[in-house]
Amino acid sequence: MRLATVLLASLLASSAYGKPISVELGKEFRLKKGEVAAIAGTKATLRIVKFINSPCPKGAYCIWSGLAVITELTVDGKVVPPDPKTFPY
Repeated sequence: MRLATVLLASLLASSAYGKPISVELGKEFRLKKGEVAAIAGTKATLRIVKFINSPCPKGAYCIWSGLAVITELTVDGKVVPPDPKTFPY
């Protein structure tokens, strides 16, 4: 399974791991929980808030086993609310 390619959060936000990591659009990168990526040339950042893993219980027949990455997107210092139609999956 492929991890999220572009992750953003506030340029002013600080992460548990220090300064935001500078990344370029179109380039793949990885973040850990709490880390922040700052998109070069923009005023946008993304912070990894948490990971959700809801595997299929043993012995059950599941159509979908879930894995989600909860992020916080910030643009121009303002948090962009998630889309309720797709949040968290």
